[in-house]
Amino acid sequence: VTVECDFSSDPTSAFTMPTATDNCPVDLDVPPPPVAGMETRQPVLSYPVVTFLRDETNLNNCGVGTITRYWQAEDCVGNTATCSQVVTILDREAPEITCVMDKTIECDELLEFDEPQATDMFDRDPTIMISRPDLNLLDPVCGTGTITRYWKAVDCSGNSATCSQKITIEDTTPPVPFCAAPFTVECDEFDESLFTDPSIEDNCAVCDQVMDIQETEARVDDMNIDCIFPAIVSSTITYDTTECGLGTATKEWVVRDCVGNTASCTQVITIVDNTAPVIVCADDKTIECDVDPPADQFDPPVSVTDNCDQEPDVRVLRTEDDTTGCNN
Repeated sequence: VTVECDFSSDPTSAFTMPTATDNCPVDLDVPPPPVAGMETRQPVLSYPVVTFLRDETNLNNCGVGTITRYWQAEDCVGNTATCSQVVTILDREAPEITCVMDKTIECDELLEFDEPQATDMFDRDPTIMISRPDLNLLDPVCGTGTITRYWKAVDCSGNSATCSQKITIEDTTPPVPFCAAPFTVECDEFDESLFTDPSIEDNCAVCDQVMDIQETEARVDDMNIDCIFPAIVSSTITYDTTECGLGTATKEWVVRDCVGNTASCTQVITIVDNTAPVIVCADDKTIECDVDPPADQFDPPVSVTDNCDQEPDVRVLRTEDDTTGCNN
């Protein structure tokens, strides 16, 4: 008899009691001892009599193999004969393995696969192992994409089953730029080079490092130095100034991370003119009283300069007369 192994049942239950024949079968009436208050019964003892002798077990450590049971038949005068029955125990059923559902994580989360569960009809503790190298479909630069791990459960007899779990790694978080604080400068000090490029933080910066994605506890967001992303992708300067060049200059930077998420920030420089122009008048002079009109004898200023205005406006503020009544 062949049976499948099953730790929930006894394989010896598959044995069948043999039958025996004899050339001189005998049925004996054996009166039982009397029992007060009960009718006397007449049991019958039949020959040949079949009795169990022993079991011989030949099982491996997985519980697979054979069990041989020996029986003996004895006739009325003591003649005996034996026979045996073999029960073969096989394990042809693969274990059942159940992987954890596929999942999606952010690129800065811990990349960790979940170990599956396995059951077997006979092996109470089937072995779970990684069946082959992970299928790594991650972007070599950004570290996003999918990675799949394949698991295998093996029972004591070598039967196996497989399953897999896929982890999708994505980056949905934009970078964060930090622009410098606004400040004010004199109009002759302003230059576009005064703007300061922002610093940038990103949850999944791509830096000049090597990661072993096969390591179960590797982190996708390892980053320290020489980062390629996040990066500045563009900048523009806009002016809101008067004809004198006073007002504000605003520079906006746009930054992006490796997968294309973008963000921006601005820095404002206020341009002012708090410095008065410098005017140098001609030297004082003396003229004769017959010069007419004396107001026309004033000389224009020797020089007029300004830190921001190349051509300052020069006008007569007022004229003061200090003369006698005799026109002297």
